[in-house]
Amino acid sequence: MQKVIAEFRPEVVHVHNTFAALSPSVLWVAKRQGAAGVLTVHNYRLMCATATLLRDGTPCQDCVGRWAFAAIRHNCEFSSSAAIVACTAVGQVFHRILRTYNRTVDAFIALTGFQRDLLIRSGFPAERIHGIIVHALRRGVPFANGTVDVVYHSQLLEHIDREDAAPFLRECCRVLMPGGILPIVVPNLETTAREYVFAFDRMDAGVGAPTEHGRAIEGLFEQLSRRKPAATRAQRPTVRLLKSLLRRSAPSAGKTHRWM
Repeated sequence: MQKVIAEFRPEVVHVHNTFAALSPSVLWVAKRQGAAGVLTVHNYRLMCATATLLRDGTPCQDCVGRWAFAAIRHNCEFSSSAAIVACTAVGQVFHRILRTYNRTVDAFIALTGFQRDLLIRSGFPAERIHGIIVHALRRGVPFANGTVDVVYHSQLLEHIDREDAAPFLRECCRVLMPGGILPIVVPNLETTAREYVFAFDRMDAGVGAPTEHGRAIEGLFEQLSRRKPAATRAQRPTVRLLKSLLRRSAPSAGKTHRWM
């Protein structure tokens, strides 16, 4: 990771959780390379070793604002494994001693006010914890012209209806300052298709599991966002209007599927 960051030299490293695919050490690497660290907190793992604030199916905040040893004492489980929780709890204690998040994260993004309050109770700096704006993007981007340096979106554009994609991108450009940048991350459809073919060939050869093939299909469908069949979109507007007046539209008749 250090080599990748050193070669790419990003100004910002945006992390979506650090357990278990990446350890918090990636934040130290970014800090040493001079990059700002942003952490979106998708669950409660920074303050709860199970990430759910649940113990035996009931709400539990025994570890919020305290050392995470309660998770070991209660024998909490994650994915039916108490060992995973124990390892996570020890990691939390270690990084709390090092003050990893306080020293390396420049901005935390909390998804709810409740989550923000818990982070503050757990000792994270309140002035660096930011919320999100709930807004319907079909109504435009909720910022004035030329007021932001960067508009960044990841795994979003492919879920927007095709007719709404161009207006959305124009809105992104509208709010950018002169010289601002618009990084866009979307899935690689070619890679997804190759993964499906690979999974299909493995199952056809008797060496792949049906679940592997199922995940590959899900990977394809998750990229789709369609409200109208392609043949309907290709029709002239007058024809579509007459058909909708004379009979129910395909969506209302339950003849289309929308995969999100």
